[in-house]
Amino acid sequence: MHDTLLGWPEVYWVAVQAGCAVVGLIVLTLYTIYTRRMMKLAEQTKRASMTPTFSVTKQNISGPTFDPATLRPFVDKRFTPPRYIFSPSFTVRNVGQGPAILIRCWHQGVSSGFTLRDSIRLLPTPISEPGTVNKQDLVKDERCQASFENADLTRPWLFVIEANDAAKGTNQLQILMRPRREDEGDGPEYITHWVMMYGWGDTIAERFVAAATRFVQVIKAIEKMVNDLDSRDEH
Repeated sequence: MHDTLLGWPEVYWVAVQAGCAVVGLIVLTLYTIYTRRMMKLAEQTKRASMTPTFSVTKQNISGPTFDPATLRPFVDKRFTPPRYIFSPSFTVRNVGQGPAILIRCWHQGVSSGFTLRDSIRLLPTPISEPGTVNKQDLVKDERCQASFENADLTRPWLFVIEANDAAKGTNQLQILMRPRREDEGDGPEYITHWVMMYGWGDTIAERFVAAATRFVQVIKAIEKMVNDLDSRDEH
């Protein structure tokens, strides 16, 4: 057996092969990262071309109106202040590239610690009340008005305007309105914040995420059912 190849020891060529393998792995990793970023950019570009984006161009507040149904002066010997209701409305404009389809809205009161997050889709609760919109579909640069009734703006209040996009995703404009505190100085009587939440649609990547989420939900449901059956057998 020869322990040399082309005049070089075999251990040298083993080291060269190992080095080439490491370099190949690094190149493959960099190529994978680059390809992933390009796919993500293409996906975002595709989403942007069919996703609506709402912007509040005007807000109006009617009221307050006294709600006689809440006039209960003494409950357990404690004074309960009467409730005053407001009727706010928001004019929103679609500044996105995609159309907004099947626009609807709802609202409800929230706690003082509630914050908006553009990554979380909000769902109506049993205390939510529906609002009304004067248009159900908007293309780029078109406007619609969302109107709400029975909002108690003496406390933080949440308003949600949502619509589908061309990829069947649900997108939400989340608006949080609260009264200005005395320590916040001069300014509007009510402080308004809003964020835009973009939902999953019907693109390939979004189908994969939705399918994976659904799979996890099914597995958890089966696990819960098995645990319930085991607990029944024990009793």
